[in-house]
Amino acid sequence: MVKRVTEKRRRRTQTSQIFVNASGGRRQLLALAAMGVACVCVGYLLLMAAALSGVVWGGPW
Repeated sequence: MVKRVTEKRRRRTQTSQIFVNASGGRRQLLALAAMGVACVCVGYLLLMAAALSGVVWGGPW
């Protein structure tokens, strides 16, 4: 059995979007996650700078 695809159905499948999220919730969640990762990275860099400068442990290396 051959399934025929009409022109209207073909046009609809080509132009329709599957996951449409007009609220922007996904974008806000990703921005929040990116900000959290950036804060962790900056905190790690500050800790490493403090450790290498001798401020945290106070020992000259």
